[in-house]
Amino acid sequence: MPLSAMVLEKISKKLATKMSHTNSHFQEK
Repeated sequence: MPLSAMVLEKISKKLATKMSHTNSHFQEK
């Protein structure tokens, strides 16, 4: 796997976790 693909995968995973965190935040209120 090329390095750029690995970096993109890491970033997308980070963004996904961030989005799910904010979503749960909004649902709590």
